[in-house]
Amino acid sequence: MSSKYRLVGTASTPREIANCLRSRRLELGLTQSAVCHLAGVQDGYVGKLEVGVRTLGPMSLGAMLGALGLRLAVIADDASLPAITRRELKPKRRAARVAA
Repeated sequence: MSSKYRLVGTASTPREIANCLRSRRLELGLTQSAVCHLAGVQDGYVGKLEVGVRTLGPMSLGAMLGALGLRLAVIADDASLPAITRRELKPKRRAARVAA
């Protein structure tokens, strides 16, 4: 990532994503209504999202990110994987080839 980006928050659940969006909205000094207008979503949507009544769908996620000047980054957190998955991620040894 370029240095023009900065981390605004981290999230792994829909509720945490909504909290990140709210923090960014407040950082920018925008009202819920203003973000609804900028994102092209129904009036009241942002308020319902922020209190957990609504969840983000694929269309509204992109609209909300754009309205708030955010980008989505997906980060691998191997330490939080279940043990069985972590074992499967370990590099497998290859059998030594025998020259014919």
